[in-house]
Amino acid sequence: MPLTPADVRNKRFGITRFRGGYIDHEVDAFLDSIEASLESMIAEGADLRSELAAVMSGGIPRVPPPPGSGPGALTSADVRGKCFAVSRLHPGYANEEVDAFLTQVERELERLERENTGLRVRLADLSRRWEKDPAGFSAGLAPADGRPAGTASVGPSRPVPSRLVPLHPA
Repeated sequence: MPLTPADVRNKRFGITRFRGGYIDHEVDAFLDSIEASLESMIAEGADLRSELAAVMSGGIPRVPPPPGSGPGALTSADVRGKCFAVSRLHPGYANEEVDAFLTQVERELERLERENTGLRVRLADLSRRWEKDPAGFSAGLAPADGRPAGTASVGPSRPVPSRLVPLHPA
């Protein structure tokens, strides 16, 4: 199940006493950054999916903006490399709980990064195809000659699915 910004906002950790724990305000500040990054990446994915849907229904493709263009956007690598100071004299968050949660966050950010990158690559490819041949561009729509999408004409009136190669061309 995907991790949501609300999951991050509502996350609570056990408190350590008389042994080292992560300094709570450092962890809380980092969680605020994670929440904002998740919101941004989820919104970015929704925008990319919407743009792709518009192209697939006949719109003109645009080159998508670069990933994570917002200030302070975190990546999975940022989460993986994060270190916190340890409090020895004051209560702190239980290291194991924080580390386990950050592993979940890292996986979710990786998933969103892969998903958004795939959408971005698809849109960039469609944009390049459109730039090369705007008149003949088809993003999976019906071809310009009126045949159903995903077919190739073999002879004057016999469409054949493009994944099939006829044994004897007409």
